Amino acid sequence: MAQHFDFYLNPDFGGGTTVLQDAYVDVRYTPKLRFRFGKIKTPFGIERLQSGASLLFVERALPNNLVPNRDIGLQVHGELAGGAVAYQAAVLNGVADGGSADTDTNDAKDVAGRLFLTPWKTKHTSPLRNFGFGLAATQGTAAGVLRGYSSVSQVSVFSYAATVTANGDRTRLSPQAALFIGPVGVLGEYVRATHEVRKTETGKPNVDAELTSSAWSVTGSWLVTGEDATYASPKPKSFFVPGAGTWGALQLVARYNVLTLDDATFPTFADPTRSVREAAAWGVGVNWIWNNNVKYVLDYEQTRFKGGAADGADRADEKSVETRLHLSF
Repeated sequence: MAQHFDFYLNPDFGGGTTVLQDAYVDVRYTPKLRFRFGKIKTPFGIERLQSGASLLFVERALPNNLVPNRDIGLQVHGELAGGAVAYQAAVLNGVADGGSADTDTNDAKDVAGRLFLTPWKTKHTSPLRNFGFGLAATQGTAAGVLRGYSSVSQVSVFSYAATVTANGDRTRLSPQAALFIGPVGVLGEYVRATHEVRKTETGKPNVDAELTSSAWSVTGSWLVTGEDATYASPKPKSFFVPGAGTWGALQLVARYNVLTLDDATFPTFADPTRSVREAAAWGVGVNWIWNNNVKYVLDYEQTRFKGGAADGADRADEKSVETRLHLSF
């Protein structure tokens, strides 16, 4: 059992409620072909797939509004050519943008796939050995409630009208890439999400439309203390031990990210005086990594909006300071 089967349980007790974020079994007889059953992350967004312990900012960037989170299903995944080719393919119940679900409420299913290439991974002397790029997609049919979208500080900035529901095909596409050279890292992704929606009002004919929203982000990092940057959490050369004169690792981060709603969304499917047409944010931060288990994060992020206020005005800029003392165990 220990040789060929893994299981993972990830409970969350935040907000005074208990949520099971992940609960799955992995069957692994060869790295080239593995099977995963249960509640898993949809194989799609490069930052969403990144562990919370490895995030460069406290909160994920704006594209994650359009990225499915956790879902129930079966995934086939593996690595080929010495890890230079990684693939994931899944059949899932299907969730709304940014959503998670524990139950299946209809007969429809989503299919999701992701292919990520690291062509120079096995060439250990190449400066591009930690450069990778890929493409992910989901396709399914949706019906029912549509989720709104939030700013990077998790404040609601967009919501559909109460009478608007998903009603048909739902397609997402995301080209993505990552580059790590020595202490410097860059992570980027673009997400395009298309939904068929319907507005239903008593005494009026239904209004149907196909709406496409998009988002992108680029995040850069620099380990001032010289450690190697990676997709996972960097390992400090020395731990934070003041008595020994060692202070851990210091990492500076910066990002720019944008979320854009389809112009056809307004005013039929969303109220332009309450929901923004676009959000564009820039942020900077510092990560102080004390050891392999403890990290202190401090971020500043500023977001500018288009629309979202009365009389066609723009919603006021959002300026946020966020901090986290993070423990992994």
